[in-house]
Amino acid sequence: MLPALGKRLISATFIVAFVLAAFFWFPSWAQALTLAVLSAVALWEFYAFLSSVGIPAFKGLGVAAGLGLQGITWYAYSSSGRLHAAEWELLVILALVLLTLIRCFYRKKCDKLILTMAGTLLGFFYVPFLLNFIVKLLMEWGVDSGRFLVLYLLLVVKWSDAGAYFVGCGCGRHKMIPRISPGKTWEGLAGGLGTGLLVSLLVYFIGGIRAGDTAFTCFDAVTIGLLITAAGVCGDLVESLFKRSVGVKDSSGVIRGMGGMLDVLDSLLFAAPVLYVCVRFFLAA
Repeated sequence: MLPALGKRLISATFIVAFVLAAFFWFPSWAQALTLAVLSAVALWEFYAFLSSVGIPAFKGLGVAAGLGLQGITWYAYSSSGRLHAAEWELLVILALVLLTLIRCFYRKKCDKLILTMAGTLLGFFYVPFLLNFIVKLLMEWGVDSGRFLVLYLLLVVKWSDAGAYFVGCGCGRHKMIPRISPGKTWEGLAGGLGTGLLVSLLVYFIGGIRAGDTAFTCFDAVTIGLLITAAGVCGDLVESLFKRSVGVKDSSGVIRGMGGMLDVLDSLLFAAPVLYVCVRFFLAA
């Protein structure tokens, strides 16, 4: 375990350094661009899952739509145009659906057209659509508040991942869902939830948590911290389900000791929308 752990720690150190540099020195457009590139890599890995079991997809179209979605979201929030960000995003989704259907006209074989269309759209909605909520968190309440909200999200979710990993390795005995993820235990889940809650409260007591003019209360820090931690666990399990279905351990070998980009982002896929919904519809409203 130690060699693997060492590789994991080295990769994690570089990732943390890059994230901190991105949040404190990059302008908002560079942050959105960075996320879009990472999302494109993760989406390509997902399409590789499909290819490995004989399910084709319009990879270029899906990746282009993902880049367009995140770019148009940043543009809508940065400009004073007539359309709201959600309306711009709807146009991108509409374009993807129509172009996916039209693209089928030029396929020589018709035996897997439905699978091709379904795989293309599933990849888009699973990766760039869900990760786009990070761009929305970044821009919705101003860049300064947005940076802190996204940093809060990363701290809670990734520290909960670490807590689940170390507690599960140290004292995990009872398997949670072995048919999906054999290594995950109920003890690891408890460790992850506890770590996520602790980090959320630490952030609250040290610097407070704000979304524009709205400040989190201690109750908000507890409930939202637990919700996004639980959402992160669900995101991890969903990716494990995909990997289990195609018989692979990691989405790729892009990141040494940690697998692929999708393996790093999986817990954020569900946690980011949950944080956005909690703040946008229950606090900021």
